This record gives sequence, structure tokens and C-alpha cells, in this order.
Amino acid sequence: MRTDSLPILSSPDIMGGTPVFAGTRVPVQTFVEYLEAGDPLDEFLVDFPSVSREQAIAVLELAKRLLLAQMRAAGFTTLVTVDRNLTFQQHIAASGIAVIVVHALTNRLPDLLPLAPQVVAAIAETPAGAIARVGV
Repeated sequence: MRTDSLPILSSPDIMGGTPVFAGTRVPVQTFVEYLEAGDPLDEFLVDFPSVSREQAIAVLELAKRLLLAQMRAAGFTTLVTVDRNLTFQQHIAASGIAVIVVHALTNRLPDLLPLAPQVVAAIAETPAGAIARVGV
């Protein structure tokens, strides 16, 4: 991956080396904290107008790619997610990870628990690089 195309920059000359969105002084950690707090992407973008939607999405895409690579390196074989868009954004077949996409009314536990038997079965049956959907 070319470093000049990365959405994140870390330089001792910019905020003491804190990773920031390229071309800004906005720390990526601030973005993470917004998401952890449950704040929508649009709220972050309003509060930090120097960050474009494309930059924010590129950071999320980078995080997904790194997560899949870390999972593979650590010996994980399956990712269970409620992110229905993951299969369109990542090249799953090349990842070496089976992906189980859970379709529920919400991502709250009472809506997910009834799907647990389907998820367990899909984990056992889905080969690496394949995608299974449960609860559809």
C-alpha cells in the first residue's frame, strides 16, 4: 500500500505525531471517539468540516482491511457481523476469512439471540472466503 494515498498521516511536525486525517489537524482518535459514543458520521463531519466524507470512509475501509489481515494472522477463520455492506466493500474471497452476515430487525441482543443457532450452523458450514447470510 502506498503511503502517499493513505487517509491518515502521522508527522512529528503535525500535533506531535498524533495520527490525523491527511491534510488536516483532526486526530483520527477523535473520529473513533465519536463513533464509540454512538454519534453519527454526519455529526462528526459537521463538527470537523476539514474532514471530507470520503476521508472518513477511507479511514473506516482501512480499518476493515487491517482488521481482516489481523484476524488472518491470528488464526481466526470467521467474522460474524451485522454490517450488511461489508461484503460489497471488501474482497472477501481473497481475505481467507469466512463472513457471516446477520440480518436482524436491529443489532440489539433481543433481536440477535433468536438467530444464534443459525449463526452457529453457518460458522460450521461456511468455508474460508465465502459469505453466508442468516436471518434473511
